[in-house]
Amino acid sequence: MVLRLVPAPHPRLGCTVSRKYGNSVRRHQYKRRVRAAFHQYYSQLPAADMVLSALPGKGFITYEEIDAVFAGLKAHDQTAG
Repeated sequence: MVLRLVPAPHPRLGCTVSRKYGNSVRRHQYKRRVRAAFHQYYSQLPAADMVLSALPGKGFITYEEIDAVFAGLKAHDQTAG
């Protein structure tokens, strides 16, 4: 999973998944999990455009892994402020 951040007026999310990641069900499940984690941490995230890209061949990404990414962003934003 790759995360890119670009400063913005408020947190925004973009999510990309190639067909090589898996079938339609698997790709949409990844997107739903990313959106759920984003909404859970929205008020604590830095003001930035966030683009998460799932890399094919890296295995299935669990909700815990996605949650850890957003928790890390939350912690990073609190130490910067």
